[in-house]
Amino acid sequence: PSGGGGAPPPPPAGATTGGSADTDLASDPTPKSWCSNVLENDTIRLPFNLMGECKGQAPVNNIEISLDGGSTWFKANLNTKTNEWSYELNTSIQGSTYQLLTRATDKAGRTERTVNPNLDVRYRKRPVTINIVSPGTGRE
Repeated sequence: PSGGGGAPPPPPAGATTGGSADTDLASDPTPKSWCSNVLENDTIRLPFNLMGECKGQAPVNNIEISLDGGSTWFKANLNTKTNEWSYELNTSIQGSTYQLLTRATDKAGRTERTVNPNLDVRYRKRPVTINIVSPGTGRE
C-alpha cells in the first residue's frame, strides 16, 4: 500500500546499516600498522628496538614511524613475508616524552591514515605516548 507509515525494507544481506566505526574501519582499504612491544605511557631505556606488525588488502611495502605525532617520519625495516617490522631507537635520541605513530603504505599506493583534523574522527589513528630514558641519566 502506498503512503502508509510502514517500516522501511531491511537492508540487503551484507550491507552496513549505520555509522559504526568498526564496520567503517573494517571496510577501509588502507593498510594498517601497529607497534606490538610498547603501550600507552610506557617508559623505555635506549637503545630499544620498536617492533610491530602490519596488514593490508594489498601487500604492505613500506612502514614508517614518527616520534613527534606525525610531523616527521622515519623508514622502518619491514619483513614483507611475515608483515613484521622493526625500528631501532638509538642513543642519539634525547630522553623525553614522545608521541609514537606508525603508518603503512601498500603496493597499491594507499597510505594508512594518521592524525589529521580534516579526516572523520573514525579514521584517525591516535599517537601512543612513550617516555624515553637516555642511557646514563639515572632517570627511570
